[in-house]
Amino acid sequence: MRLSVERCVLSLTLLLLVGVRTGAQDLAEMLEGVRVPVEQHENGVLKTQVTADKARMLEGGNVIEGEGVLIELFDDTGQRQQVVRLERCRFDREQRLASSDSRVEMEGDGVKVSGKGFEWQGEKESLRILSQARVEFNLTLLDAQRLADPVGEGE
Repeated sequence: MRLSVERCVLSLTLLLLVGVRTGAQDLAEMLEGVRVPVEQHENGVLKTQVTADKARMLEGGNVIEGEGVLIELFDDTGQRQQVVRLERCRFDREQRLASSDSRVEMEGDGVKVSGKGFEWQGEKESLRILSQARVEFNLTLLDAQRLADPVGEGE
């Protein structure tokens, strides 16, 4: 899940760049229906994409706030592998901090992590769910993955 969080922050930074291209230093009003392809695999297939129902820039472009944020991570065949959903998120580019007091869900590889509120610290590459943390395992999917790659031979 660490890569998901790092890509989340990168994606929110790119949302900021979309706002910078409008020529505005602060966008008090929200941009709606924002979709940003963040990165591609070497074969050209989409690797990471972020969408936000709404986004705006604050503090001279250093801070971005997003609502209804969805970050999708794809493998090199285009299959979605992980998804991160945030009701709201605030990202401070200079501090490399992301935070929210809303619901957060990260799902992929047979594991779903959810909770209320989170803090991400870029320097430490750490994510902390603040309350109501819950981890769910899809044992059928995890067993299928283990049978396909016993004892981590594919690593």
